[in-house]
Amino acid sequence: MAGKTKTRKKHAQESKFSLFKNKLLTVGQHLLRLAGGIPAFFAVLIKKCTSRFWGMPRLARILSVYALTVLLAGGFFLWSIARLRLIEPYSMDNPPFDWTTYQASEEPADNSAEEIPEVNEDPAVVAEESEEANAEPVYIQAIWPVRGALFYSFNQMVKDEGLGSPLYYFSKGIAIRAVSGSNVVAMWDGTVLKTGEKDKPHGLSVTIRHDQDRVSYYGALGKVVVKAGDLVTQGTVIGTVGPGFAAEPDYLYLELSEGGKAIDPESHLP
Repeated sequence: MAGKTKTRKKHAQESKFSLFKNKLLTVGQHLLRLAGGIPAFFAVLIKKCTSRFWGMPRLARILSVYALTVLLAGGFFLWSIARLRLIEPYSMDNPPFDWTTYQASEEPADNSAEEIPEVNEDPAVVAEESEEANAEPVYIQAIWPVRGALFYSFNQMVKDEGLGSPLYYFSKGIAIRAVSGSNVVAMWDGTVLKTGEKDKPHGLSVTIRHDQDRVSYYGALGKVVVKAGDLVTQGTVIGTVGPGFAAEPDYLYLELSEGGKAIDPESHLP
């Protein structure tokens, strides 16, 4: 009796499996027929659209072709804009140079140990001191760190292909063409703040503070001959021009900052 019960259960399971298999095969065949009918459907649709197009008046055909062209061109333009990434170069995670790092920090005043200076009440003296305090700093004429034609100018859009897909950004400095190995000199007297070996995207670099307000940055160097803390005078050799990146020519990358804001270095070059 137990053997017959097991046999009946086995046959029932096999019947359910066969039913499921048949349903699966039926659905598969139906999907294949649908897939095979897709090309025929599109062929019929294209044929109908073509016959309707040629049945339209000539002016309507011209306007429809024009509208289709505009739609395709607009779609390609929007796709290009979406792919084009216009960014500020220093919004990257590892910026080549952070001007704010070198701003003068305000130290809290120790009023307990500070002596109160005598107040000069002479109006003429007070006016003279006020004019001196508000006077803009006077700089001597800067010199070119290296001589050559410009590869690209300040605030010019630059294309960088070093990250795989092209990256577009507006340059915060200028690039001066020069032969690799040419000496690079300081624009003014100053103090070397830092030298970088892996700064992006301009490789080996030197940063010089010329006062509390002005800082210059020299990138794409091949060699550096100064170190942080060195005092340099105008015309002091700080390094050499490095070889160009990929298909780019050899050049020196130069940035200039005043009050923490990047400015055009050409405005201070003769």
